[in-house]
Amino acid sequence: MAFDAALPFWAHRGVDLRHGGPVEQLGLNGEASEAGFKRVRVFARQIYVYSHAHLLGWTAGAGHATAMYEAMLTHAWQGKTQGWAKTLTPANKILDATSDLYDNAFCLFALGWYYRICPRADVLEMMVDTMEVINTTLRHPKLGYWHQVPTSGPRLQNPHMHLLEACLACFEATGLPIFDDVARDVIMLSRRSFMMRTAQLYVSILTMILPLCLGPKARLLSPAINWNGRGFWPARRNC
Repeated sequence: MAFDAALPFWAHRGVDLRHGGPVEQLGLNGEASEAGFKRVRVFARQIYVYSHAHLLGWTAGAGHATAMYEAMLTHAWQGKTQGWAKTLTPANKILDATSDLYDNAFCLFALGWYYRICPRADVLEMMVDTMEVINTTLRHPKLGYWHQVPTSGPRLQNPHMHLLEACLACFEATGLPIFDDVARDVIMLSRRSFMMRTAQLYVSILTMILPLCLGPKARLLSPAINWNGRGFWPARRNC
């Protein structure tokens, strides 16, 4: 079903044929629906999907992944200080330049999968550069990572989970210790700060120094995050 219907559909309807990159959303008629922006994570998600699909035997995936990688690199990369932008205009100009951990982690994840089908030096360099941005610009001085820079609002658990997922993908693709080291750090952080142990639930919102948020916001438990967390964090306990 995916190879015969879903992948060909998205490879055709999910691509911005005018400006390059993805379309942000489709209407109920299956045509592109103008959202006024493009999230950079959508570029990354398409790179991942097409790369993984290629590895599973959908031979068209490599070309689509490469086109999306080139578009993301051309339009969304802001350099080794800021990393990947958060959103672009429909014409692929930077709209929100915020350095966001969730988005940078998704880009790193995509690069790790793309490197498996295209192990070029430039792809590896982008993986290392993205990790460097996360480890410098987004690294909190005491524990973990800022969810975004400039900082705003409480710190969040979910981007850390996606960072772990990205580091594992990159380590499996390259064997470089930098990705293994960060993955182990995030796993240790999850044991210390992300779980309400009495309830075996993963919190979404944290204080600035990363003990659990014990005020009213401690009740804000995301079902989706707990579904992901209960399947993902425990599976990495022995990493």
